[in-house]
Amino acid sequence: MSKKLLFVIAGPRLAGCTAFAARTAAEAARAAGSEVTIVELPKVKGGTTGCISCYGCQRSAEYRCVLDDGMSELVASVPQYDAVVIASPVFFFSISCQAKAFLDRFFCLIKHREDGSIATPLGRVGLAFITTSGGDEDDSGVRNIYGTMRDCAAFLGSGEPKFLYYGLCGDPAVFKADPANAEKAAAFGRSL
Repeated sequence: MSKKLLFVIAGPRLAGCTAFAARTAAEAARAAGSEVTIVELPKVKGGTTGCISCYGCQRSAEYRCVLDDGMSELVASVPQYDAVVIASPVFFFSISCQAKAFLDRFFCLIKHREDGSIATPLGRVGLAFITTSGGDEDDSGVRNIYGTMRDCAAFLGSGEPKFLYYGLCGDPAVFKADPANAEKAAAFGRSL
């Protein structure tokens, strides 16, 4: 049975290095037999609006954000996928505002129980992350992203997340012209 994969391009430059790596990985996953959906967060209504802590989602049995926007629709669809691949450049030692807004909205996909445990439909949904940075692994902040994604996956019970990282990225045209970058992304896509 083929896997259903959601690729979320969560950087503002839709022709940049991160978007290129995400699309290349998605194409390879599709060629390997997966059913792939690609969403570009900058084009989604509410794509930079994170959780506003209204707790409306917690007062409902439904796993859905109460905000009426495209981000709510997108997040509500996440449980139908086998894995979600979030593609974000490193922005000032962390993920982009679009990626942060997307992850913050996952709050609607958990319900707090009276005994302190949580209920979530995300335990079977794998997490993966594609990121690029201008610096390297030691000085870019990508390790903060690794920690955030591991903590998120552990909290949701979705297993160890997968990572694809490119450091010292510069001009997107140069990045895209290097066949090693495309092959690395394609191998990642096939591994999902």
